[in-house]
Amino acid sequence: MKTKFALLIIAFCMTTGILSAQTPDSLSGQAAFLFAYYPKEGQEAQFEEGYKKHLSWHQKNNDPFVWYGWNVISGDRIGMFVDGTFGISFKAFDNRIKPAEDAAHAKKSFTPLANAAYRKVFKLQPELSSATQLEQWNPSHYIEAITFLLEPGKEAVFEDIFSQIVSALQTDDSNQKFTTYRQVTGGKLPVFLLMNHHNGFGTFDSDKAFTTLGHLIHRIFNKPKAQELSKQLSGCIRNIQSETWLYRRYLSYFPSND
Repeated sequence: MKTKFALLIIAFCMTTGILSAQTPDSLSGQAAFLFAYYPKEGQEAQFEEGYKKHLSWHQKNNDPFVWYGWNVISGDRIGMFVDGTFGISFKAFDNRIKPAEDAAHAKKSFTPLANAAYRKVFKLQPELSSATQLEQWNPSHYIEAITFLLEPGKEAVFEDIFSQIVSALQTDDSNQKFTTYRQVTGGKLPVFLLMNHHNGFGTFDSDKAFTTLGHLIHRIFNKPKAQELSKQLSGCIRNIQSETWLYRRYLSYFPSND
């Protein structure tokens, strides 16, 4: 399902929409739904045009959900397009607008032009996060999406390490902004997804840049504590994958307050 790098792949929604009095607080919840596609080889532009038509459907039907769109620009899945909605309840997704019509319009407008990569469902872990930017409708320019596949039964150890990191960062001056999610369904488990929010690759010029958990641990804790946490961490992680997502502001959808 690999394809050439798609220059401007589009998201599940549009820049502007219409719905009365919708705000992040009025749709509050901890669910996150992610969908990913590879435009077919040589049909990137057609995929984009078809997707734009589908975005208009969401606007016309007053979708109350915020939707974000990203291009994967580094990692093993370059060219993949990801869209997702955040900060809603799981029940709200069950009750989303006209699901049958939505699916039918998607099938007519863009799905023949792409190969589905995945559909995944996550739950926000606010106690393991230093920011909740997507839930507050405040996306960054880039997301460093880091996926942790854990050893079975090691979730509590991983969560304890993260809670200590978040607590330590409260007195740190580097302003690290990351959000942690636990995968509910859609692939191998147990999985945690860490979204590290930043606004450019220049972030990595700083000695305090978030590159790996090990680096972060050794920076914010004294040596004995860092060694202890690093040992615990190595015993609970099977695999780590990192990729960069470029946010497409004009190919994302925010319900209007009008």
